[in-house]
Amino acid sequence: MAGIFLAVDLGGTKIVSCVAVDGRVSARVKVKTEVDAGPMGIVRQIADCCGRALAARGLPWDAVSAVGVAVPGLVEHATGTVLEAPNLGWSSFKARAKLEAVLGRPVVLENDVNAGLVGEWAYGALRPFRTACASGDCVPLAAVFVGTGVGGALMVDGRLVTGASGIAGELGHMKVLAGGPRCSCGSRGCLEALASRSAIEKAVGKRRLTSGRIKELLERKGKKRLKGAVSRAAYYLGIGVSNVVNIFNPRAVVLGGGFMEALGKRLLPDVIESAREHSFRRAFADCRILLSELGDDAVPLGAACLAGARSRPEAERAGRPLGKALAAGERS
Repeated sequence: MAGIFLAVDLGGTKIVSCVAVDGRVSARVKVKTEVDAGPMGIVRQIADCCGRALAARGLPWDAVSAVGVAVPGLVEHATGTVLEAPNLGWSSFKARAKLEAVLGRPVVLENDVNAGLVGEWAYGALRPFRTACASGDCVPLAAVFVGTGVGGALMVDGRLVTGASGIAGELGHMKVLAGGPRCSCGSRGCLEALASRSAIEKAVGKRRLTSGRIKELLERKGKKRLKGAVSRAAYYLGIGVSNVVNIFNPRAVVLGGGFMEALGKRLLPDVIESAREHSFRRAFADCRILLSELGDDAVPLGAACLAGARSRPEAERAGRPLGKALAAGERS
């Protein structure tokens, strides 16, 4: 990813804009997402954040090669349309065209967890598997990101797997408990309804429990109800991971997102044990379950990496894996 790229991690509660240079985040601006301002209001917020991030580095807009924007929703890449992003109130929004008109630079859109998987593959926990990709081995990889909800992403040989409708990897809505709690999608027993931060909030009857606050409370004596809810979340997350292991047979699954960033070291042994219990023995033995190494930087670095790869027309036409589209400016 040689050159200077802007990366935007667009969420339902916050917008993070970063300057990414040679695979590193060198400036960051964070603001609250003004969802009530509508799609174009958010586009203007993104432009303002990007401008402020560039100013923090003393860089002009002309120095930017492209802008990668990660969104919490379903992206139609051919048209640059965000088909659905419930947390933003977006539906069939021509985001790429609107952003390019305001920013004046090429824009690449991607689902946020897809971007996070690319970030970990390019610069984080999954980087060792890039060598196998380059040598021609079949290398399936997966990501499960846990925060307010649960998202997932899949990759084979350096290519994101998006599926026929662009929603491959929506692991948060696999069923892990028949007749379980109602999910935000309307179904019951989804992984997201059992293993997310919002699931823990419902289980303990409290609202606005940040991941950091949950970690703080767990370190106190007592709090049996909360500890039980977190333990159940780890158990069901392990079942979700086992489904990925059994169906996709990946070489590795990386666990990220705000909830895992705060509590991952505490929960990882329980997640692994649950996954082991529910996985085919051989598939589990061949899969590593890892924590994110990049934390909050996974999504923006992945978005910047994708901007570098996909903004080159020749790379896009050739349909090459990301590894062959990345330039030499990589982190050692």
